[in-house]
Order: sequence, then structure tokens, then C-alpha cells
Amino acid sequence: MQDIKTLHQLKLPQLSETDEESLIVFWHKSEQDVVKKGDVIVEVQTEKAVNEIESDINGVIAQIHKNRGEVISVGEVLVSIWPDEGKNDETDIPNSQADESPKPIQQANDPEKSYFVKASPRVRKIARDLGVDLTVIKGTGKKGELTVEDIQNAANAPKKQEPDEEFSKEKTRVIASPSVRKLAREKGIDLDEVQAWSTNGRIHREDVLKFAEGKDYNPQQVSIAQQSAQNSNDDDMERVKLAGIRKAIARSMTHSKQTIPHVTHFSEADVTALVSHRDRIKKAANAKQIKLTYLPYVVKALTSALKEFKELNAAIDEGEETILFKKFYNIGIATQTNNGLVVPNIKDADRKNISGLAREIEFLTSSARNSRLAPEQMKGGTCTISNIGSAGGQWFTPIINHPETSILGIGEIVEKPIVKDGEIIIGKMMPLSLSYDHRIIDGVIAQKALNHIKKLLEDPELLLLELD
Repeated sequence: MQDIKTLHQLKLPQLSETDEESLIVFWHKSEQDVVKKGDVIVEVQTEKAVNEIESDINGVIAQIHKNRGEVISVGEVLVSIWPDEGKNDETDIPNSQADESPKPIQQANDPEKSYFVKASPRVRKIARDLGVDLTVIKGTGKKGELTVEDIQNAANAPKKQEPDEEFSKEKTRVIASPSVRKLAREKGIDLDEVQAWSTNGRIHREDVLKFAEGKDYNPQQVSIAQQSAQNSNDDDMERVKLAGIRKAIARSMTHSKQTIPHVTHFSEADVTALVSHRDRIKKAANAKQIKLTYLPYVVKALTSALKEFKELNAAIDEGEETILFKKFYNIGIATQTNNGLVVPNIKDADRKNISGLAREIEFLTSSARNSRLAPEQMKGGTCTISNIGSAGGQWFTPIINHPETSILGIGEIVEKPIVKDGEIIIGKMMPLSLSYDHRIIDGVIAQKALNHIKKLLEDPELLLLELD
């Protein structure tokens, strides 16, 4: 048997200059799996993209240190691996395929034992939460693997109690959820000593935290709103760590609103002609495997406006107190994914025709939804489009994607009665919402830019359409 010191630790690398932690997205390997150098072991999500972490050696996974959905910092251990040194002796590496029988139970004080216990990451986590020693339990699962039921039975098994513990059983039963009990254990607090201020005598997280801080917790000083929140059952709530893309969104949106004085103008374009134009060429586009939506037209119109009104395609260097007018046009497409909102951008959108834009939009949004965006696809945007039309939205106040200076929001195309040439007709109307940085963009400039976009969308021939 190898010494525990020979275990190879695969740690989370620095995936970018700014990311200090990642979210565990998916484990491709399990404990006791054989791995080869270059095998993908786990997918982790930074604030920008999902990255695959590969094994850097041949061997067998001894322990997985983080569960799916948990956050891990740069430099922390992802997995411990028994290295394969090319020996033929199967006892050198604990391989479940080489040894079909359950591993022998060792003493609890053996530090090596935890690496040989057959248990999934979920079972190990439950054991940690319940304070159960895995090394003294016999597994009833397949090939001696420990199951959740084994852990629960061990946790519920009667323990030999000292007289003072027997006496404590005569006290009033403490009412607290498992999550609160776990918090108390982590902080070394006896719940019998914690004052429950709620009307039903239940101890809540706030009770434990206040007790841990050594503060007096007077129920009379608690506001009605706080008391209402505390009286709710902890088991009725789910606490999820703000991490990964969601954490990046929260920080970015907060920074943008606190830094940029936002103003939003609203309008709507009669896109009846645009709808007809798209319907006419949609069949030809489909024949060329092009998914033609309205977004390429909007990108084209927006790019034209950015060239005409350079303030909308700029950025402020706050340190140097200068305005950077950009002469390239990378249009971001805000894309909703299961993990949150991401904004990949179309590089040099002004150099692409409608079909080229359609292809790239489909590629970028598909990559985003499948967590396959590269960091480069998220960098260098100059202006963003946010589309809530697919969700049935109309007008809204989109938040600028800092350090950009403008963002265009588009809503669902709906039929409305409009007046044209003195007659009431039915028009197909697209809601438009343009938010801009009022530090460098005046209201008149913003309105002229919005009018420019509207004009092009109402007359698609002006966009010089052509299909490959």
C-alpha cells in the first residue's frame, strides 16, 4: 500500500487574470475511476466561461474534494489521485476493477483510511454534515459501497452517554432545523444555551449567529419585518451561494448603475416592411442553413447608428479622465442561459452582411447556452443588444454593459393600429429602448441615434441586404 504522502493533488489553476474562484459544474469522473493524462475530470465555471480541467497524470482518483454546485478557490485541491508509476502490482493503486471485494475496515484513527472508503461525494458530504465517521461503518451497497441509508442509520444509532448527557435529555427539547443545528455545530455552540425569541420557541440562524457574536438578542428590539422573516421555517427556504456567472452579473450590474448615470429613451418602429422582407428571403436562408431572425437586421441598424453617432460607441477612461471613441464595432448579444446572462459579441459587425451576422449570432448564442464560450468571445464589446421580445416583453430600461456607453433593448413585435397617410391601418410594431451614459451622451444625440435605428428598421432596403 502506498503512503498517503504520494497522493498527487490536482488543484484549481488560475484560469484568468481576474478570476479567483470557480463553480463546480459537472464531474466527468468519480472516485476510484482510472484516469489518464489529458482526460477531462471536471468542468468548472468562472465568471466568464466554463472550462474543462484535465488530469495531469495517469492514475486512480482517490478522493473528490468538492461536490457539484460548490465553489472552489484558485489553489484549492479538486481531486487527489493515486499516481500510476507503471507498476504491474495491482496493490500499488487502489483500483476497484482490480479488487471487487470491499476494502477492509481500518481503525478510525488511520489517516489513510478515508481514501479507501467506497462512498460517493454526496454520501461523504452527508456524513460530514451528520458528524459520522465513515471508517467505522460497513457499507451495504454494491461491492461494499456506503449508501445514504448506511450513514443515516449510523447517525441515528444510540450512543453511550455520560451521566451529564443523560441529564441534559431531561431538558426541554430544542426546536431547530437541521441547517441551524449544523451551523451551531460548526460554531461549537450548545443550542440549549441559545435563547429562542420566536413565538413558537424555534431557534433560527439569527439566534445562533447573535449568540456566537456574544450579543444580547432582545426580541422587543427586532423589527416586525425581521420577526416575520425569522418566524418562517428555515426548511422552507433554499440558500444558494452567489457564485460564477450569477456573481459576475450581480457585481457588473451594481457597478454599472452606481457608476453610470443612466437615461433611457423609448420608441417603436413600424417593421411591417421588415417582416415582409424576412418572410420573402427566409426560405432561401433556410436552404443555406441560415437561421434568419430579426436580430441581424437590428445589429446592422445599430452599427450604422454607432458610426453616425460616435458617442454611443465609446468608453470613459475614468483614471485618465478621457473619452475613448472606438473605431471598431463589436456588438454584444445578451443571451439567457441556465447559469445566467452572458454577453458574447460579434467582432467587426460592420464588415458582415445579414447572412454572416445571422450565422454568427446562432453560433454565439448556441455556444453560450451550451457553456462553450471562449473568454475571447466575451471581451472587447463596444455596444450591446438586449432582446426580451422572445419572452413577450415590450419596453424596459436595460442596464449598460460597463464600460460601454449605450445599450439597445428590443421587444416583441406586435400588431397595432397606426395612422399612416391619414388612415388607420394595422402595423407590425417593434418596441425600442435605448439606455445611454448621460455623462458623454446628450439627450438630443441619443434621440437622433434612436431615430436613425428606427428609420433603417422601417425601410430594410436601406440596410443593403444580400445573402451569400
